[in-house]
Amino acid sequence: MHWFLCLVLWGCFLALTGGLVLGWVLEGDITVRAKGALRPTSRHLVKSAIDGHFDEVCVSAGDRVAEDDILVVLSPQG
Repeated sequence: MHWFLCLVLWGCFLALTGGLVLGWVLEGDITVRAKGALRPTSRHLVKSAIDGHFDEVCVSAGDRVAEDDILVVLSPQG
């Protein structure tokens, strides 16, 4: 019975390891479900060169943005 349990555990280990290696080699996505909180590793202050009011917000919380993406449209204060 002991050798059978070891064989089953070894097979599970090999299957898991093989899946992870294939995911890495084939650049596959691995999805994990878990409870918890995500915290940013860094924060950046975003400022405008001019004063104004938000006319339009072009992104939502959680959106990925890249350099030169328009985040908001300002109407000049005046």
